[in-house]
Amino acid sequence: MTEPAWKPDYTERADRFWAEYQKTLGVTDRMGQALGVDPLTGKIWFGTSILDMMDQHKTMQQVSPLFYLRAGRRSCDRVGSCRC
Repeated sequence: MTEPAWKPDYTERADRFWAEYQKTLGVTDRMGQALGVDPLTGKIWFGTSILDMMDQHKTMQQVSPLFYLRAGRRSCDRVGSCRC
C-alpha cells in the first residue's frame, strides 16, 4: 500500500473535525493529551504521545494521514500515515 499524500485541504478539514468534537464533547478531561485527527473520516485518536497514537492507528490497520495536536494547545504537527 502506498502512503496517502497530505493534501492542502486536509489541515482545514482536521481543524473543523476537532472544533466540532470540542463543541460536542468538550476536552476539559483531556487537556495536554496528544491527539490525532483523521482528515478523511473525522475519527479522533487520543494517546499519551504521537507514537502511542501511531501504534493504535497501526494496530487498527488504518492507512490514512493524521493531523497531530495537543488538547488545549494550538500548536500542531502533521505526520504522514502509518503503514501496516
